[in-house]
Amino acid sequence: MKKDIDLVEFVKNFKTEEQCRDFLFRLRWSNGFVCPKCNYDKFSYITTRRLYHCLRCNHQASVIAKTVFHRSHLPLTKWFVAIFMLSHEKKGITAARLAREISVSQPTAWLMLHKLKKAMADKDLDCMISKISTATPGSVAKSE
Repeated sequence: MKKDIDLVEFVKNFKTEEQCRDFLFRLRWSNGFVCPKCNYDKFSYITTRRLYHCLRCNHQASVIAKTVFHRSHLPLTKWFVAIFMLSHEKKGITAARLAREISVSQPTAWLMLHKLKKAMADKDLDCMISKISTATPGSVAKSE
């Protein structure tokens, strides 16, 4: 039986941007990076832009492309906490409360909730969101 985690434990698991990105990498490419354009598996990592650069076709891929996080300037840590709170509050969460909890403006919190609820209607994105909201260390196998 899977143990539910609380917010404190969740935040410990995803306290840095890199922990969030590593988790998203393992969700997107569970068997290691594969170029979405040409299916090649050799890449270099562009640290300054946080992009995976395919060594065959030069396509640059990101762990946040085609997700609710795409084009967001907010740290992934805030997004992850918002996902956790949205999925663990029985009565839902208001934009005002989310804004207070993650230190963003109320309009920003409203937009985040709107995007997350819309993503939950999309089967693929909902799967990703549910995996984030129940994540524990090792809950997505590290790629070899």
